[in-house]
Amino acid sequence: TVVPLIHEIGTDALFGLMEVTQVMDHELGTHYSERVRNFWQQARDHDYALAVAQTDVKG
Repeated sequence: TVVPLIHEIGTDALFGLMEVTQVMDHELGTHYSERVRNFWQQARDHDYALAVAQTDVKG
C-alpha cells in the first residue's frame, strides 16, 4: 500500500543522509550526522511519514 511505501522512501532518504553526513563530519569537522540520526529517531518514535523528491537515474 501507499503508506508503507512513504515510510520506506523517507527512511531511504535519511539513511542516505546519514552516510553523506558521516563523511562530511570526518572531512569537515561538522556534526551533521548526529542531527540526522536524532531526527531519524524522532521520526521513528513518532511514526512520521516523510516526503522525498526522488528521481530515477535512467531518466
